[in-house]
Amino acid sequence: MTTPVDVCNVALLETGQRLTIQSLTQPNSPAAAAANTLYLPTLRMLARVAPWDKMRAQVALTQYKAAVINGATSANPPPQPFLYEYLYPSDCIKVHFVLPTVQVQPQPPLTTAPSSVPVIAPSPTGIPYVVATDYDPQGNPISVILTNLPNAQCIYTRDLSMFPDLWDPLFYRGATALLAAYFINALARNEAQYNAQAAIAKNVIDQARAASGNESISSVDRMPDWLQARRAGGGIWGWQRNAAVGAGGYTGLGAGWEQCVFPNGLRY
Repeated sequence: MTTPVDVCNVALLETGQRLTIQSLTQPNSPAAAAANTLYLPTLRMLARVAPWDKMRAQVALTQYKAAVINGATSANPPPQPFLYEYLYPSDCIKVHFVLPTVQVQPQPPLTTAPSSVPVIAPSPTGIPYVVATDYDPQGNPISVILTNLPNAQCIYTRDLSMFPDLWDPLFYRGATALLAAYFINALARNEAQYNAQAAIAKNVIDQARAASGNESISSVDRMPDWLQARRAGGGIWGWQRNAAVGAGGYTGLGAGWEQCVFPNGLRY
């Protein structure tokens, strides 16, 4: 079973380090300290920079507040103008869009033979929503999703940072290459080596993005839901969450991809 420690050791080898770590909390090890500090934020950033197909998740959201309850105005409603407030999925890295819960109906038989094939109508993917914060009953801040859609489901990128065995091989290579760039900056401060490693990471991540998008497109005979969304956040009330895509998939700034940030501030 591949672990985060294994991922970090591969990244350390990519930097030219002739050492490995036994755990992220290994004492008296600068490499372990760097890995423990940098691993999760780096992996979670990488998970956001494209809608990776193997990290796609869908869940029925848990309603937290509603403007109207049992026909009466709620004493504790969501902020206006929203009708519903849902709890943010606990393993969510990035929300892509919300969509309604569709009732599955049996297909009318085309012949006298009975048919049990269900019919699921296409769901809209451009329903406005906003990611915000609220407080739980104990007064702790929590993340929520605001929308006017009842019985909402959510399509999002799942946080698989601690489960490398579930990653696509190209995502794995992108993760180790990006971690290596951060490790160079933290452990060696070698500008020439860092620039070379950053170029490697950029190339691998670009290939991983393209492969993920192409796999999603070619795996079905219609455009997948990840690519159907247009202005999924609605651009309403000053909150813009544009999930539009360019021709041929995830192309263009703000068009499905987010920027990946390197230690020297380089973004792409």
